Amino acid sequence: MQIDTLIQSEMEKQHIPGLSLAIVRQGEVVQATGYGFANLEWQVPATSDTAYQLASVTKQFTATAIMLLVNEGKLDLNQTIDHYLDDTPAAWQTVTVEQLLNHTGGLMRDGTPDYWTKPEDIKQDYAYAQMFQMLAQAPLDFAPGEKMSYSNSGYFLAGLIIERITQQDLNAFFTERIFAPLAMTATSVNKLSTIIPHRATGYLWAEQGWQHPAYIGLQHHFANGGLISTVDDLAKWDAALYTERILPQTALHQMWTPATLRDGTATEYGLGWGVTTHEGHRLVGHSGALPGFTTYIGRFVDDGLTVIILTNSAGAAPAAIAKEVANVYLA
Repeated sequence: MQIDTLIQSEMEKQHIPGLSLAIVRQGEVVQATGYGFANLEWQVPATSDTAYQLASVTKQFTATAIMLLVNEGKLDLNQTIDHYLDDTPAAWQTVTVEQLLNHTGGLMRDGTPDYWTKPEDIKQDYAYAQMFQMLAQAPLDFAPGEKMSYSNSGYFLAGLIIERITQQDLNAFFTERIFAPLAMTATSVNKLSTIIPHRATGYLWAEQGWQHPAYIGLQHHFANGGLISTVDDLAKWDAALYTERILPQTALHQMWTPATLRDGTATEYGLGWGVTTHEGHRLVGHSGALPGFTTYIGRFVDDGLTVIILTNSAGAAPAAIAKEVANVYLA
């Protein structure tokens, strides 16, 4: 009841039409439920099997795919990316695969400098070759390893590397190596043209009320923010992270270790996961945002507690809500 009241209060304050929540302890689901509506037009209730665009929560799966290839000796994190991709500019010949994953490679955030503020850019479905050329023509923002700056572009290139090495499209590799073994049947790379059961509709709150957000081209977001999933499936993912079903624990701990810059400064990001603390508790997590959707998974690794929140609202703060929920259990 306390959790329900908390969630409903935050949904009202933040104007969230629909929200799905999973609370997991040591891999066992404590609560998985939905609140509000997955679709306002038809008043379809949100449930634990409502499918939401994950946005940047996708990055942990791309990083996991890279680590699978590392574990099999097919890829070296310390190798520069020109070793795996053809026609790379000279500037990229000092950028390593690891730096793509921990955002220290110096690549621009997105394919164009003003991507998120120009509707004409956001709506473009860039072909992979087109996005590659746009990135290749842009200078690095800083020398690799000098700073950390969040980069969707780095994960786009990581996706291309996975496809080049495996000779599979990313969704096929994800499905074969992660989703199918974990019975994550509701998780895939999202295509707006595909009929996906229980798909949530995304919304934007404005002064005049609820609206549909602007269309966004998703093709080039395949590896940095392209997945769609449910809290039920993400709870299965969380449970697997306590085991070695997908990766050995040594690889997972490497992913959950903050990157260090050239000057010795530690960042708050590992490989596909943010690494921080919350009120003294170690927290490994990631948030995501795309027009119409905001998402979060937070793993309090020393406490065996995970909170997953997916919403169909632009501008919501699911990470803050998840930490409030966690406080109830951490107390």
